[in-house]
Amino acid sequence: MKRKRKTMMKPFFVPNRGLMYEQFWHVSKDKMNGGRIHGDRAVLFQSVEHYNKIANHPKFASCFDGGKYDYISNPTFGEQVIVEGCDSSQIAVGDVFEVEGKKSPLVVEISAPRKPGDTVDINHHGKVMGHNGIKHHCLTNGLSGWFTRVLVAGELRDGMKLVRTKHPNPKWTLMYTSNALYSEGDTAYWNGEKEELVELVNLPQLGEVQWKDEGVKLLCNMKEEDVPDVVEEKTNEGLLSWFVSVSGCYCNAFDSLTACG
Repeated sequence: MKRKRKTMMKPFFVPNRGLMYEQFWHVSKDKMNGGRIHGDRAVLFQSVEHYNKIANHPKFASCFDGGKYDYISNPTFGEQVIVEGCDSSQIAVGDVFEVEGKKSPLVVEISAPRKPGDTVDINHHGKVMGHNGIKHHCLTNGLSGWFTRVLVAGELRDGMKLVRTKHPNPKWTLMYTSNALYSEGDTAYWNGEKEELVELVNLPQLGEVQWKDEGVKLLCNMKEEDVPDVVEEKTNEGLLSWFVSVSGCYCNAFDSLTACG
């Protein structure tokens, strides 16, 4: 079944801006400076596996019509691309993906999990909010999607496959990163060793907004030595252990931002 789109333009993604002709996640609400561009938030991905995990959770099944909710036609996390074949325990900060077979030159790099807002609970008609709501569950388990940089511009179409070509930080999966920094809820909190927080902050690929900047604040509050310089990036080539199928590439950014969680 074909999905209707509000435009005939093909989804084309470019560095810094992400989806062409739209202002979306990459622009901060900094009116004094005209809106700051955040290239590490250029594209927001979400996966079929994440939707299924949430919808199949006993507490949240009723919010998804008992698993019958059509998230492809009515996405609720503000994502621009829905993929199939991965979840938050498999992909990590710094992972690089390219389109299989060079059908598009697009190359993206994962920068951070998405930190969900209150509208995630509202969009899913959650009866319980706070620590027992969908938002908190998604936040601590990295199920709200993930942001990427666009390293090389290109388009995405239904049926294309994204293959991982770099996996430099296997420890820092979306799930591990989300739980490490936001296990207590909306406010960043660190319950581990300081050395591990330094390790997180020093990930060169880690996104600034809500992740690196919050980690730096926590380090400064520890009232010890300054945050060390970012370490030299280490790469781990040749890891092609799995791929993702682009099953629902669509331009959700053309919809109203009020619909995004």
